[in-house]
Amino acid sequence: MTRAATLLTAACLAALALPHPAAAQDLATAIADARAHSPALEAAAADADAAAARLAQARAAAGPTASVEGSIGTGRLDPGGYFGLTAQSVTPSAVQLVGEYPLYAGGRISAAIDQAAAGSRAATLGKDMARQNLTLATVGAYAEVLTARDLVASYGKLVDALGEIVRHTGLRYDVGDATSSEVAQAKARRAEGQAGLVQAQGRLTAALARLERLTGKPVGDLAPLPPRPEVPATLGEAVEAAVAANVLLAQADAGVDGAAAGVRAAKATNRPQLGVFAEGARIRDQFFPDYRADSVTVGLRGRWTFFDSGAGSARVREAQSKLSASEARLRQARDDVTAPASKCARAPARRSPSSMPNAKRSPRPHGSPKRRHRCRPRRGASACSAVSNRPPPPLDKRRHLTILVLSNILSEGMIAWTTFTAIPPPR
Repeated sequence: MTRAATLLTAACLAALALPHPAAAQDLATAIADARAHSPALEAAAADADAAAARLAQARAAAGPTASVEGSIGTGRLDPGGYFGLTAQSVTPSAVQLVGEYPLYAGGRISAAIDQAAAGSRAATLGKDMARQNLTLATVGAYAEVLTARDLVASYGKLVDALGEIVRHTGLRYDVGDATSSEVAQAKARRAEGQAGLVQAQGRLTAALARLERLTGKPVGDLAPLPPRPEVPATLGEAVEAAVAANVLLAQADAGVDGAAAGVRAAKATNRPQLGVFAEGARIRDQFFPDYRADSVTVGLRGRWTFFDSGAGSARVREAQSKLSASEARLRQARDDVTAPASKCARAPARRSPSSMPNAKRSPRPHGSPKRRHRCRPRRGASACSAVSNRPPPPLDKRRHLTILVLSNILSEGMIAWTTFTAIPPPR
């Protein structure tokens, strides 16, 4: 019984030590791993936190402040016989407590708060954009790995089939049923298939390295891509979604708000400031031996720089120039978003005659070339490519619009694989 238990324990430990096949990794897991591993996303989050702290600092400037200051020392004080006082050893000390509250700052505080709020909003949008870019890169790498693996498998089967064709062609040549040119053609097609296999293997290696770099984990079996989500049904909805949820456009708008607040802050530098204060002080041995003074003061404190040799007006001109630049960048960002969509909306869709609903296939003119198969090794082409008079397939303008919409309204990055899905036409 003891021996059987020992053997059972050893078998269990050996089973635990053996590598087990890991479960297929899905896209959501890959995106979560990439977000947890990305230093760029961490840096964007830190920038957003810093911007939020600057906003809190600007808001705190509108509240009261309190400070305490003190000093103590030792020395010898000689009044020189003034009031009959002689030289003595003293220990001078002073403690002062000051509290202040701003009543009027000329708009400085509100402008600083608006500037910090715009910067915080831009930093938050930057964090969202970093998350979107990372998600889009992860989805692209994930899909590229799946595509490259399929290509490697397909080219492997193609090479095997072409190798069999070469063998059969060689046997036919041995019995006089094939020419040497046919044997050379078969070998050329096999070489082309082998070159395609090597290219697909290199593509797979690059895709695996990219996905592993993004996620920080080795890539195993990958689950298929999930079904595509909903896309805008009409062209107007697609353009509206692209403009409303574009991160770069929102950042440019936040930049305009910050620049406008900067103009108000520059204009406020030449305005007076006014606040209330309260001070309490305790002084010992400061001016002559055994000097004592305790004081409490409450009042108003103001400051106004009414002449600064033109520095204030120069600051205003600088702030206004920055505002103009920010507005120009906002217009440029809006054009970058809407121009491709408008181009797709204005461009007529090219349709082949065969795609027309009532089109009839015209008879082939007498003497026109028939469809033939050309088998010739070409760089980047398949082994046998069909050559015909048919026009290339039409390019649907709505497909280009989908690319634009998905690149701009990608909120969580889970819809990148629908980039080449056409939007259905409006009814």
